[in-house]
Amino acid sequence: MREARKNKELTQQELSDLSHVSVKQIANIENKGQHLSVQIFLELMSRYHISMEQILHGKATERMQFETLLDTRTDSVGRN
Repeated sequence: MREARKNKELTQQELSDLSHVSVKQIANIENKGQHLSVQIFLELMSRYHISMEQILHGKATERMQFETLLDTRTDSVGRN
């Protein structure tokens, strides 16, 4: 989760504000492997565009990489 958060250039505080999960809980998940609820798990997967395959196999598929690239470019265009 830390890697996905950092790839989005978010601090733990910013993620906390966006996901309504305490900073302490985020730190525990990242550092201690604390389990989280299914609801929070699904929300974080959606926010970071992480597929179940990435979680199970530890890597992004080509399709997920392409979709993430498109999302990034769309976000960049929307900011200008």
